[in-house]
Amino acid sequence: MIEEIKNFIYKYYIYPAEYATGYNIIQEITYGTILALALYLFYKALRKLNVNIDEKFAIPGIVFAVLIALMRALVDCGYIERSFLTITPGIVFLIGGFFILTILTTRIIFKDNYYKVSAIIGLIPLLYFIYLHSKHIMLELCLKRERKLPLGVLIIVIP
Repeated sequence: MIEEIKNFIYKYYIYPAEYATGYNIIQEITYGTILALALYLFYKALRKLNVNIDEKFAIPGIVFAVLIALMRALVDCGYIERSFLTITPGIVFLIGGFFILTILTTRIIFKDNYYKVSAIIGLIPLLYFIYLHSKHIMLELCLKRERKLPLGVLIIVIP
């Protein structure tokens, strides 16, 4: 029985992620159910903490959405290693969970300023990945054009 479960998990979840074969109906149902349940529980927690879904709430939401997109782009370009946690849906679970945890924690600790602190927390990894992306772009430009970048750019881009 346990071997059958392992084979099922490998066939429908691990193999498609390892070999980028795309989604299957089992994954769609599973991930859709997890997403619906997570959103429902998050919404209930927001209501309990009196968090309104408004412009303030959108600020950290946008930061974290851009973080997911940038991380995924860096994975696709080969700058970040491809793994379950760096491709969809793993990256959405990882960063989405971080977003939920950040919103709820900052609301409890910082009250009405939760959105500012949450946005700053999301900006920290976002700025790092922007730096990482910029570094690779600048180095590729140097290699493709075979010309040197100004020293100031190199100091900023290359640590």
